[in-house]
Amino acid sequence: MISHMLLSCKSISDSLRFLAVPRIISWMAKRTSKATAENTLLKDFGARLKRLREKRGLSQAELAEMIGVHKSHLLRYEHGQTSPTAEKIVALARILRVTADALLRGDRKGEERLEFENVRLFEQMRLLDRLPRSEQQTVIDLIDAVLARYEVQHVVDRRRPAAQR
Repeated sequence: MISHMLLSCKSISDSLRFLAVPRIISWMAKRTSKATAENTLLKDFGARLKRLREKRGLSQAELAEMIGVHKSHLLRYEHGQTSPTAEKIVALARILRVTADALLRGDRKGEERLEFENVRLFEQMRLLDRLPRSEQQTVIDLIDAVLARYEVQHVVDRRRPAAQR
């Protein structure tokens, strides 16, 4: 069938164009489907990034500062408008306490279970653990005071009639 069509072409250039068109169409279709798949992955990445950021108790500004980008750039990651570099993906994964695979593909097995949902609190506690014991005791005393104040306020609020709250 192809040879019949080739014979009906007026010149060799017509024949080459005839053979090239299906290849170009095929190439364009593959490229479009690949771009669509990449866009879907990028869109899903943005949603995962936002979910993990919120789960870890970080604002966009805080996470952006931690990875060294402007807040608007992080917003573009979350909206699927642009993708981070490999270096930024590694930084995001480290800060959000997940594997790069969990961040990129959504593999929940790669999410580190944290005692703290707030990743900043978790990181600060890790840093405090490196301080001398006397400094650690100062921080523990401060935390105890804040927690005691919260508990007292909670008891007072519970005893107060709803109309006064």
